[in-house]
Amino acid sequence: MSQERTDKLFASESWTAVYTAFTNVSLKAYDFDTIRAALLEYTAKTYPDKFNDFIASSEFIAILDLVAYLGHSLAFRLDMNTRENFMDTAERRASILQMAKTLGYNKTRPINAKGFMKISSVTTNEDVLDNEGVSLAGKIINWNDSNNIDWYENFISILNSSFSGTTKIQNPTSKLTIADVEHSLYEVNEDANSKNINYSFTSNVDGKSRRFEAVRVKIDVPTSNIYEDEPNLNNNFTIINRNDNLGSASDRTGFFVYAVAGQLGFKDEDYTITVSNRTEAIADINVSNTDVWVQKIDSQREYVSSVVKVDNDTRETAIYNALRTGSGDIVSINSIENNRIELHYPDGVFGNAATGGYRTWFRTVDNENFTVNADDITNEVITIPYTGSDNRTYRITLTLTSTRDFSENYSGETYASIRRTAPRSYYSQDRMVNAQDYNVYPLSLGTNIVRKVKSVNTSFAGNSRFYEMDDVLGHHSNLSVTGSDGSLFVDDETIKIPLSYNKLQGNSDNF
Repeated sequence: MSQERTDKLFASESWTAVYTAFTNVSLKAYDFDTIRAALLEYTAKTYPDKFNDFIASSEFIAILDLVAYLGHSLAFRLDMNTRENFMDTAERRASILQMAKTLGYNKTRPINAKGFMKISSVTTNEDVLDNEGVSLAGKIINWNDSNNIDWYENFISILNSSFSGTTKIQNPTSKLTIADVEHSLYEVNEDANSKNINYSFTSNVDGKSRRFEAVRVKIDVPTSNIYEDEPNLNNNFTIINRNDNLGSASDRTGFFVYAVAGQLGFKDEDYTITVSNRTEAIADINVSNTDVWVQKIDSQREYVSSVVKVDNDTRETAIYNALRTGSGDIVSINSIENNRIELHYPDGVFGNAATGGYRTWFRTVDNENFTVNADDITNEVITIPYTGSDNRTYRITLTLTSTRDFSENYSGETYASIRRTAPRSYYSQDRMVNAQDYNVYPLSLGTNIVRKVKSVNTSFAGNSRFYEMDDVLGHHSNLSVTGSDGSLFVDDETIKIPLSYNKLQGNSDNF
């Protein structure tokens, strides 16, 4: 009796009930028509004597159709949700990004164009005197002006008047030579009360009006790199003197500013409560893949320190990031839908949990592919307020022209590329060892940057490695040399192979 009562109480979970139910269930019925047909077949088999009475009732038919519709909806939702759990079949962008994130892969957002713009002319309202004692205030001095024999002296006199006292001509803050082009960095003595974070202008490029910003730069001598400095009003605007020793007419000789495409913005947050693994999303779309900075600020909204960006917070990097960067203030920047970003702060164990004031600088860009060529941008003007040697405020106006040293603008990575690249990138485990790693890992930069890589494993092409390595002449076999003052050296030789490829008409798969 006890077992009988238990079976009745838990009838739906009884193995006999489940077994009996499965004998009558049609596992091929998913849509409305097949479910309705299966219900009619089940009713006819279970209640053969009353089946005709059932189908004659409009109420029964309505209930039958309603159950079939409900079953169709549940089957559709279940199938759709199941497909969203696999990279190859997922359709929702959030699902693809989430699965890529579990593999330690971050979608490549748009990469904005950036490069050098040459200063073609300068003018100032300060009473700067030339070598003859004539004032240059209000005069436009052009670079390489054949009609002005003193153009160079006048040009550098105006620039020199705007530079800070520690960085006059021939005394730069830093110097670097890249590909036989000398770079010297100078700082403008900007007026503290009216300085800007950058100096913007618009120009028509590739058939569309686009925004560009002249920004501050830094020269990193150990890595031989010139890059945009993080936004900070405590730093002065910079001008770069370049010289390729090909004369003043060369577009790589003269004075330049560094310009980037896009519009800089920021968002402030105050965290009064310490929360582990805090996340913060930025609502703006099409955020640049490179131009994101996170800073700690005080109650007066002034800069305190920089938060170090780390590549990702998966695998071993979550543990060693704080040790590698030398700071517990770290943040991981992840891509979400519509090329927006989400900031991930540490858990308080392997990094400092976010607390206090934070400011996130980010640049929104055009999600398009376009190129800025030499002279595509001409006669664009920016005006910079500066403090002269007499502690008065003046304004210097620079006229800018684009050069050939301007990188392309790339659109964000497609979701088809994420499906293809994320699993392969996970295999490489953030290292490049064998040929497959070299073929796959560079693709994580985005298909717009690296479209295709072909690498092969090679082995020694001389004597077999299974034989003892002997000198073929027999003069120096079995020679061992030991010592404490030896040295090894490598002769580097750069091999250049010119390639011709039309990316608009060619097929990179056959490249």
